[in-house]
Order: sequence, then structure tokens, then C-alpha cells
Amino acid sequence: MRHLRHLLSFAALAVLGCDDSSSSSGVKPGDMNQPTPDGPVASDMAVTMDEGSPRVDGPAADGPVADVSVSIDTPQSSPPDLATPDVPVLADGPLPDLPVPDAYLPTAPDAGPACAPGGPGEECGPFSTCIDGTCTLDLRRRTFRINDADVLAPVEAEDSLDDLFRIALAANVLHLLVEPNGYTPEGYQFFVGSGRPLVPNDLSQGFLFNHELPVQDIRGDWRIDRGAPVFRQSADALFRIFAPGSTVLVNNVRQTCWTEIAFNARISVSPSVDDAGAISVRAEVEGYMTVAAANQVVFSVGGIDLPLAMYLAGAAPLDLDGDGEEAEYPFHIAFTGGEILLDDPNMERSPDVVPSEPEECNQ
Repeated sequence: MRHLRHLLSFAALAVLGCDDSSSSSGVKPGDMNQPTPDGPVASDMAVTMDEGSPRVDGPAADGPVADVSVSIDTPQSSPPDLATPDVPVLADGPLPDLPVPDAYLPTAPDAGPACAPGGPGEECGPFSTCIDGTCTLDLRRRTFRINDADVLAPVEAEDSLDDLFRIALAANVLHLLVEPNGYTPEGYQFFVGSGRPLVPNDLSQGFLFNHELPVQDIRGDWRIDRGAPVFRQSADALFRIFAPGSTVLVNNVRQTCWTEIAFNARISVSPSVDDAGAISVRAEVEGYMTVAAANQVVFSVGGIDLPLAMYLAGAAPLDLDGDGEEAEYPFHIAFTGGEILLDDPNMERSPDVVPSEPEECNQ
């Protein structure tokens, strides 16, 4: 054991180059980095000793042997360049607009197949009729009544407004009719307005427009969007409909006061057909209503007044008309309507009608 410790000590001294015999190689102690006669610069050498082990000075004494390790840094080729490539970093703010693939852009409908002029146009499919010998997108001879509503904005009041519209529709307080009217020089035309059943409280006997109330004239164009037809209004416009509001007693007779629902909007209409061949429409109304207009809307259901402002309590007004004042509520409502029988001998459709009501309604 004693001889082993002497051998280890001698090996450590030899590596450190303390022996005079090292001079025969031309390298002096302390000059280990000088070039050698036979090649490149000598390797860096290091001797490390565990700090916790006793130091060995001179002849090895009895006791634990110091842990000695020798590390040699050998020359090697330069490591590969592992630098991270430059990656563009997006600045704060909205993402840049990316081009939309042509397949997703709405396009004008292609000319349909030929058809028999004056015929029923059955060969043209559910959404088209035969016009000048060509099957053309056209929903005429059909009228739809809105029977459901899905409020998409304002987000903060979605649920409460869903409840309000569904109550009004289920209670037959709001009869909103959508009537296609064909092509005009200004585009395809829809009439949208309030209606009423031919027989009160009986929806199976057909409807007619309430000609005491305005009927909106909506014009735009048909487009094919992702393979399906959709009508889109050409420009935003003031949209006005009226619904029964509170009632007043006049000469012991209960009279209805009308509540106006007015907002700037753009309308789109998408038809669909189910497995049984029944056609329905989805009409989306997107725009805004002023706070002042919203405060005037009151639905009356079963003698109970339901002010619209109460259902908008959680929504924050925004500046949507660009006048610098946050005084408008955003609106985006998707209405669904089924086909009904329109039995209306009066062909008048005017957006300028103002309903008459007793003076007591303004008190």
C-alpha cells in the first residue's frame, strides 16, 4: 500500500513536468504552450485534486489517499455553428391582413341551365325560377315568417336578448315577414316588415302585411359563398320595424301604442332546404342602434312591459357612427324563418308609413 502511494505521487510530479528530464524535449516548466518540435501547440493540461482530500506533501504518509484526477483538453476542430437563425418577430398590434384564397371569396352565380319559359321551373331546383329561359336564383312566390332569433352581439347581453326576442316571438307579439320580390334595376329586392295573421291568434290560416306599419325595401345581389347562395344588401341603411308596446285606455277601450325598433344595419339572407323539401331562410341583421333609440323600445307581453334597455344593462355603448361619442350598441342578430302562406290582396309596400296611435301614448 505504501508503494502504491509513492507511485501515485511520482505520477503526479511527472505530469506537472517538474523533472529536469523534461528539458530534453525543449519545453521548460511554465512554457507548456510553446510549440513543440514535432507539431502544434501542446495541449492544455490540468491536475485537479478534490478539495476535501488531505494534501500530499513529500513522502506519502499513512492515511487516506488523495483523489487525483488529470484532465487534458485535446485540440479539436471548431464546433458547428449552432446560432439560432433570425426569426421575424411580430410587433404589438393587429395581425397583418392575409390574402383570402379565391375558393373562399363570394362570387357571382353562374348562369343556370336552360329551362322552359313560362313553365313552373321545377327543373331549376328549390332556390331558382325560370327567367328568360334560364334557371336563375329567385325566391319569389314564397314568404317567410321569422320564428327564432340568435343574438350574436352585443356579447355582454346575448343571453338576455335571446330571451327577450324568443318571448316576443313565442307570444306572437312580433310577426316579422320576409318577402322576396325579384329583380329590379337596382338589384334583387326583398320586403321585410311587420305582419299579422289573417285570423287573430291562428297562425295556420295565413298572413298579410300590416300596412299601417312601414315595410322595408331591401336591395342587393345574390352571391355564391362556399357553394351556397346568399343575398347581401348593397349598403347599410336605416332599418325600422314596429312592435306592439304598452296599451292605454281611451274611452274605456284599450288601445295599442307602437314601439319603434330602428337601427342602421345591413341584411343578408341565406336559404336552405331540409330533407322533406321545406325551405327556410336565415336572415342576419348586423349594425348598431343608438342608446336613445334603445331606450324608447318597450315590448308588451301579457300586459307586462319589457323595456329593451333593461336587457341591455350589461352592454357598454361604443362609438360606432364615428362622431366621437360612445352612444351606440352593436347589433348582430341571426333570425330563422319558415315558409308561410301570404294571403295579402294589398300589394302596397311602403317604408315611410308611420303608425297612428292615440295621443295618450305620448303622455
